[in-house]
Amino acid sequence: MKTHYNPTLLLIAVLLLLGACSEETALPETGTETAEYHVAVVLPLDDDNRARWERTAQWALENIESAQKDMGRQVRLTLEWHDENEADMSRLGQELATRDDVCAIVGPYSSSHAQEMAYQCAKTYKTLIVPTASSAELVRAFSSRRFLWALTETDISQCE
Repeated sequence: MKTHYNPTLLLIAVLLLLGACSEETALPETGTETAEYHVAVVLPLDDDNRARWERTAQWALENIESAQKDMGRQVRLTLEWHDENEADMSRLGQELATRDDVCAIVGPYSSSHAQEMAYQCAKTYKTLIVPTASSAELVRAFSSRRFLWALTETDISQCE
């Protein structure tokens, strides 16, 4: 039986998981310590999808902020959007993987694009979270490298 995944829920889960490491700054007016993370999001941003992805991401960011209310230490995420359909994955992957201000990359949506992005991230161990890619080859090639988070079952596991 093939399992269907809701990409919207996976994007929310990914954004919630990104509260793991960052630079911390103090907000003097509240005494709250805020860790800020810059995350690159690589997804298909055509007219049919862009509004949905951005709405989902905004909802997740609001939930993260709300969940941290009255906490002394908080996480703030800023997102940088890249259109998977318009970008050269090799070039974009190399650029994002080498940027110090990007702590993680979410996406790409397709397995073939995720594979190319993973090759670039493997060079720098940049965290790559692939919410929908289900290629068994992707997981086999990079599972021991500890930078790849694949949030779906592989094609082989789904078939079994």
